[in-house]
Amino acid sequence: MDSDQDPVEQPVTLNGAGEDFGQRIYYTSCQDKGDLELMEDRHQIAFFDVEESPFDDQLGFSTAFFAIFDGHEGSEAATYVESRLLELITSNKHFNSDDDTQILKAIKKGYTKLQKDMKFHWMNNWPKSKCGNPSVSGTTASVVLIKNGKLYVVHVGDSAIVLGYQDPESPVWKAETLTKDHLADSPVELKRIEHCGGKVKMDKNNGIPKVIWKQPQLAPDRGDGGHGYLTRTSTVEPTPFLHLARCLGAFWSYNPEREEYIISSEPDTMVVTLDSSKHRCLVLGSKGLWNVLPAEKVVHLIYSLEWNNDRRRKNARKEGRKCYNLIHHSGRLVSRVKHKCGVSKQEADNISVIVVVF
Repeated sequence: MDSDQDPVEQPVTLNGAGEDFGQRIYYTSCQDKGDLELMEDRHQIAFFDVEESPFDDQLGFSTAFFAIFDGHEGSEAATYVESRLLELITSNKHFNSDDDTQILKAIKKGYTKLQKDMKFHWMNNWPKSKCGNPSVSGTTASVVLIKNGKLYVVHVGDSAIVLGYQDPESPVWKAETLTKDHLADSPVELKRIEHCGGKVKMDKNNGIPKVIWKQPQLAPDRGDGGHGYLTRTSTVEPTPFLHLARCLGAFWSYNPEREEYIISSEPDTMVVTLDSSKHRCLVLGSKGLWNVLPAEKVVHLIYSLEWNNDRRRKNARKEGRKCYNLIHHSGRLVSRVKHKCGVSKQEADNISVIVVVF
C-alpha cells in the first residue's frame, strides 16, 4: 500500500472561505495497485495562495485542489494530466474571479487545452504497441477545487466524488454522489457517440457494452517468423474496446470525417456551497474503490473512524500534546477493499482514495 502521506491525517487551514466555513480541514490519501501488475492511477493534492492561519502549527491557504486520475491502457495519460492540469487551470485569467461561471470557464478551458497539448506528446513521446499502433492510453479526471467556501467539482470518466453530510435529526453521516459515470451504455452518452459517428457493441468476452475502435490489423505473417506489420493499406477490425464514453486521451477515437472525438473530453461541472452545519467529508476515489464499496458504506466507515479520531484529539488537547495516533481514513478504506476482494476471490483493481474531513 502506497500513501503519499504519513500514516496520520494531515491538517491544513482553508482561509478566505467566508464566515461560515473558514476552518481547519484534515485530509488523507492512499494508493494501491491491487492485484494488477501495473499501477495506472495517479492522484494529486495541492494547496496554494498561502495566507496567515489562526492555528500556530500550520499555514493557511485560500484554495485547495484534490484530483483522481484513473488511467487505462498504460499510465501515460494519467501521468501527463497529473503534471499539467492544475497549472493550466490556475494560469487562466478567469480563475481568480469571484464569479462561479468564470471560474468554471477557466477550469473547462484547462481541460480543453490539456487534451490539445497532450495529443502532441501522444504522437511524439508515448510508446507504441508491439505491432506499431499508437498508444491508446486514456484517463478519468475527477477534480475538486475548494475556493471561496465552495466546492468546484469537475469530472470526466467513471471515478467518483462523494460528499458526506449529516441531517439535523441524525448523528450518522450520509452520502451524496456529486458525479455521474460517463459510460457507453448511458442513453445520453450513446446518443452523443452515435451522433459523432461512433458505435457501441457488446464485448462477447465479458458482456460489457463498449465503444468500437476501428483497430488497424497486422499484415499477414511474412513467413520469416515475424508477426506481421502495419501498413497504410492495413485493414481495420471494429473492436469493442472501451466502456468509458468520456475521458482525457483516447486519441484513437478521433473521427476525421466529423473532426471530433467519439470519446469526449468534455467534463461535467457543478458548484456546491459548503455548509459547516451539515457537510462532514469529501471522498474522491477511482473505480477500484467504488466497484467494491458503495458510497453510503464508505461515508459511514469514515464517520466511525472520525468518531474515534475526535476522541483521540480531545484527549491529546486535555493532556497538552500533539495527537499522533489518528486512524488513516484512506488507508483503512484501501485495506477494507483488499480484504473484501480477498474474501470474495475477486481481483482487486488499482485503488486510489482521497478523504477530506471538514
